[in-house]
Amino acid sequence: MDKQAIIDGLENLLTGNPWGLNDRLRKFIEELKKTYIPKPLTKTQMNSIYLFCQQLSDTLNTLGLEMKVVLKPSYQIWWDKKSIHDHLWLTVQKSIFGSESVKDLKKVDEIDQVHERLMKMLIDKFAEQGLEFIPFPHDPNKGQDWAEGTRNIKVDYH
Repeated sequence: MDKQAIIDGLENLLTGNPWGLNDRLRKFIEELKKTYIPKPLTKTQMNSIYLFCQQLSDTLNTLGLEMKVVLKPSYQIWWDKKSIHDHLWLTVQKSIFGSESVKDLKKVDEIDQVHERLMKMLIDKFAEQGLEFIPFPHDPNKGQDWAEGTRNIKVDYH
């Protein structure tokens, strides 16, 4: 809904039966909320982000790609899910969306974009060391959360 549609909607509320104004205003506000206020991530989606961070940290550690290799050559620190989250996931998320908390992501589509960009970036740099694509974890029994907005993007990681 663009600005003109909002203005037109507000003007329409003022016409006609003034006694129905409250009901029409409530309905209009609900439509604005649906359009402009993203639904928060579910607990399952939040847990999946952290599970992915753990899986990626385990993989990078197994391949000997500790933090100094990926980030800074001056020290050796092994990955864990918090360091993946703080140094990789949030860095990529901020570069795409400008937000600094996973709570700011809009459900599936934005999670997919961060995951895909992060994996592509790492595979481009560390494929020769054996890093392969790690799919984003999801529960197929909770298809509703993951089916809505899922993009069918085919990315060549090699």
